[in-house]
Order: sequence, then structure tokens, then C-alpha cells
Amino acid sequence: MPGESFLKGDRPSGVLNTILSVGGDEHNVAVAVARIGREASWISILPTGPIGDIILRTGKQAGVDQENVKLVNKEDVGLFFTIQEEKRVHYQRGNSAWAKQKVGEFDWATLFKSRGPHDKIWLHTTGITPMTGDNPAKNWSDALNVAHGLGIPISMDFNHRKGLGPLSVLWELTKPHLKQLKVIILSQDSLTGLSEILGIAPKEDWRDSLAELQKKLGGPSLALCSKKRDDSNVQDRFSVIYDGTKLWSSEEQPVTHEPRDDLGGGSAWAAGFIDFSCEALEKKAAVDEVKRLRRADLMAALCQETIGDHSIVPRKLLSEMETKHEGKRAPLVDEDLSSLHTSIKPQKVKKDKKDKKDKKKKDKDDDDSDESGSEKGKKKDKKKDKKKKKNKDDDDDSESESESDESDKKDKKDKKKKKDKDGKKKKAKDSDSESDDDEEESGKKDKKKKKDKDGKKKKNKDSDSESESDSEESGKKKGKGKKD
Repeated sequence: MPGESFLKGDRPSGVLNTILSVGGDEHNVAVAVARIGREASWISILPTGPIGDIILRTGKQAGVDQENVKLVNKEDVGLFFTIQEEKRVHYQRGNSAWAKQKVGEFDWATLFKSRGPHDKIWLHTTGITPMTGDNPAKNWSDALNVAHGLGIPISMDFNHRKGLGPLSVLWELTKPHLKQLKVIILSQDSLTGLSEILGIAPKEDWRDSLAELQKKLGGPSLALCSKKRDDSNVQDRFSVIYDGTKLWSSEEQPVTHEPRDDLGGGSAWAAGFIDFSCEALEKKAAVDEVKRLRRADLMAALCQETIGDHSIVPRKLLSEMETKHEGKRAPLVDEDLSSLHTSIKPQKVKKDKKDKKDKKKKDKDDDDSDESGSEKGKKKDKKKDKKKKKNKDDDDDSESESESDESDKKDKKDKKKKKDKDGKKKKAKDSDSESDDDEEESGKKDKKKKKDKDGKKKKNKDSDSESESDSEESGKKKGKGKKD
């Protein structure tokens, strides 16, 4: 799948939210095919450096073989802006590494060489690639010539983009390769434009126009994807293909859904179409055209259930939807797409310190809640209850505690009361002992004073006044001692 790749900006202002997406029609198809488990290779030219690395990384994550992607220095990639307010897109491709390629840049014979007797190669290209410049157009033409010479089936999504040039220029580039192409995928606008160029009169039913155009070209089958959307944004998607003998259609069993993004549907449709085609080649079986169209329709609708150009639809989901809605209308509902929706990871946004603290606190509260059934959780709950009781003095807090906690508290309270009671008894006993000691000490003092008094009386017989004074003083002291 040779072709360019580009970065897509969803909004024109840095003030608003912006989605950065990797795109490029052939690249999108390669990613979608790889996501459903089929081998896919992408051939292109990218600049060295971080931008080229981003594109390579997206392909690698999807499982795309990028061995033949060339890297060049001091170049850029194409840019594609979706200006939603004006409902238009803006491209910047002229200075991309792909647009500046040299003639003969790729050795197509080596690149398209079969790797084994059972190796089936299918080449997919678009009308975007040759319109990116003269050298890309020449190399694109060479790729188709070599692939056809090797018997490789080729599909082309006509995919005319007005910003790259007029439809007439793309038609002139395509005409020489009509006999080499297996199928050309058209839009309603391209069908109308080519019919005018080739002089096909307008028809009431566009299906008749498609059949007449195919006969006029005399070569490839022509496929066309059709979408009808009502006022509630619900879309019916179906497709048709005319192979020169019969018009096949999936209109009676459309896929109904509400797109989350309008991008990527065409590339995913081509991926589903190619996948079914390769499956038939491997089985050497005839193609069931209606089932091939149904697979392509489902791939396109499922891709638009996510944001961005790249499909993330896995094989399992695709097969489940085919089985569930076989032969009938296929309404896509969220309950069937949960695996697809949950695989989308939201973009990380930097938060300030306050947000981080709030998140940390919330996570801690969540952890505490999760641990409520464990022993550790019980201890934390108990601490919280005690803290609430202390701060609020709320009697209801005690009711929230478990019976075992109440029993423990009661035991502790009884032990404390008993301890206090024993302490009081001990204190009272100590007080009585101290009182007895005081009385004994007081008695000793009285005896000593009496002895001293008798001694003084004997020594101071001649001094009656002093004796009386001593006696009075001794009496006072004795009285005071007894009072104490």
C-alpha cells in the first residue's frame, strides 16, 4: 500500500481542545487490515525525527510491516486540518517528504516479489497519491504496471480531493491503468463527475449511472458506498458493486448506527473489502459479493464508533457482528460494542497540585473503604469513630461501634474504676500511718520537754519567777503539742 501519511489537527485554535491524529488513506487501510490479523505492508517516505517517529509508532502498534518506509533528513510530513465551524478541511502537502520523492525511488519488482508459493499479495492504492506531485504520479504509475505484470490484483479508491487538483487531471492519470485495476471504489460525487466527463446522461437512479459508467470503462468493477442519515444522526450504510454482468447490493441489509466520528469510514470499508477478497483467494473460492459488501460495511461503521482515522476493530468483534446480523439489518448498539469503546483511552491532561492532592485524598478514602472488611480497615474505622466522638461529642457515635468494641470499652472502664478505688484505699492507709507517726513523735517531744522542765526546776530552785515562766512556757508548748 504505497502512499503518504500526515498529521491531522482537529481544531484551528490552541485555546480549544485539539486532537492530534495520524492519517493517510493507504496508511489507514494498512492499519485496519493489520488490526483484524492479516499481514499488511506500507510503503512510503517519512522524515527523520519525532514527527516521523510518531507515524512509525502508530503503524508498529497496529502490526503494520514498515520495513520499506524510507527515512530522509530535513523534511516534513503533510498536514490536514478539519475546520469544523466551516465544515471543510485544509491540506498542507507540498513540502512533505513524500511530495519531494525522486523518480525511481522504489524498486517495485523487489517489493512486490512473492515470499512463498502460497503468499497472496493484494495492492491497494488511491487517487490521492498521484495528485501529490509529478514524481509521486510517475512512481505510482510504475507501481501499478509492475504489480499487474506480476499478476497482483489491484484495488483503487478513486478518492478525488478538490484541494489537490481537478477531477479531470485524476481521470487522465487513471485512464492508462483501467485494464490493470480489479475494482475502483467511487463516491457519489466522483460518480457524477466522471459521468459528466464521459458524456453519460444523468439517470434518476444513480445505480443505473454506475452500471453505464462501468460498461463505458470496459474494465474494472465499480463499487460505491452509500450513506443515509436522519435528523437524529442515525445512519444507514450500504454499498453496491457492478462487475459488468450484475449489480450486487447490501441495501436490503444495511448497517445502522450513530457515528461518533465521520472520519476513517472509507479506508475501513476498503480494508473489509480487501480482507474478504484475500480470504476467497486463499480458499480458491468464488466471491460471495453480498457478503463481501456486508463485511466492508461493518468495518466502516465499526471504525466510526471510535475517534480518529485509524480503525481499532478486532477480528473477533467483526466476526461476531457478521454472525449475529447475517442476512438482515445490522443495528450497532452499545451493548455489543463495549469491548470496542472501553479500549479507547482518554488523553492525559496535566493537572495542578491541588487536583493531585484532591485525587490523592480521594484514592486514600477509596482505599480505606476497600479495607473496611479487613482487620486493618476495622482499626482505621475505630480510630475515625473515636476522633468523631472527641470533636463532636455525639452520642450517636457510640451506637455505630460494634458490640465487641463496646464490650472492650466496658472492660477497660471497669478496670480503670477498680484501679482508682485501690489507689484511694492505699492513699487512705498511707494517711493513717502518717497520723500515727505524728502522734508518736509528739509524745516523745512532750516527755523530753517534761524532763527538761524537771531539770530546770532542780537547777533553778532559787529563781522562782524563771521557774514559773518556764513552767508556763512549757505548758503552752505542751498544750500546743496536744493540739497538733
